[in-house]
Amino acid sequence: MNTTNRAPLADAMARDKTRAKLPPKSRCLTPGQAEEIYGVPRRSLKRLWQERRLPVYRLGHRSILIDAQDMEAFLARCRQDALRV
Repeated sequence: MNTTNRAPLADAMARDKTRAKLPPKSRCLTPGQAEEIYGVPRRSLKRLWQERRLPVYRLGHRSILIDAQDMEAFLARCRQDALRV
């Protein structure tokens, strides 16, 4: 049997296993919802995902979903504690 035909199929199957799955619908936020809940302007969110600092899910060429856990993790990384006086 020709094994060269199997290689692309095996590669495609391996990619599917590593591809991220969507979080539950209850955790998915649109950029507008994330702006409303977390107070981060939509323009800033767009800059963050374009700089790949905030992970997002792209559905088609216009639809974006943000996982609430990713948003909270990003905000936690940005936190700066106050100085003790």
